[in-house]
Amino acid sequence: MQQGSDINPRAISTRIVGGIWWFFTLIIISSYTANLAAFLTVERMVSPIESAEDLAKQTEIEYGTRVSSATMTFFKVSSGV
Repeated sequence: MQQGSDINPRAISTRIVGGIWWFFTLIIISSYTANLAAFLTVERMVSPIESAEDLAKQTEIEYGTRVSSATMTFFKVSSGV
């Protein structure tokens, strides 16, 4: 099972290119493995709030605005549409 080549690079430039290639391959495989593991272990979060109406109907999450802020002014002057 230990197949390979008997030809070894002799020139320093060929050894450098080979070393860079192996390092690049190691980084790519490690990144792929880490990304795959993270993707498979993360639990998808389902948001029960998808609109302002849903936010207004629920009672678990507190919400509001700062006093004298642009957001508070916006909601005061809005027509409720």
